[in-house]
Amino acid sequence: MAEELARLFRFYPNASDAVTGEDDMSVTIDNKTIDVSSKDDPLWDRFLAGTGTATISASGKLVAADTGLNALRTAALAKSTLTWELKSFNGSNQYSGSGLITSFGESASNGDVIKWTVSVQVTGAVTYESA
Repeated sequence: MAEELARLFRFYPNASDAVTGEDDMSVTIDNKTIDVSSKDDPLWDRFLAGTGTATISASGKLVAADTGLNALRTAALAKSTLTWELKSFNGSNQYSGSGLITSFGESASNGDVIKWTVSVQVTGAVTYESA
């Protein structure tokens, strides 16, 4: 297995500035199905591909002057669509698309570092490129 698995992907909310301080990131792609089974289908159900959805979740620690995190905060406050990329650290794989921020949070306990979380609902298709 490649060493990249531990670090997986880095989040670029505006396709140029990566979010720094990222600890966790996940992308989930869900595909719905349409049941087209009938009494004429003995023993097995039949399905067609339906619509798909995708979400991105990430969290980390605040790094001063983080332009990527500022882009997420700005998009959350403006309720604006952002164009995003998830790039592997070695540059060989990349997801991309657009989405809306469904939640953005910053928190800290007294004497602790500031932590952030973000969730993005993807709008439209997700593309994946592998070099």
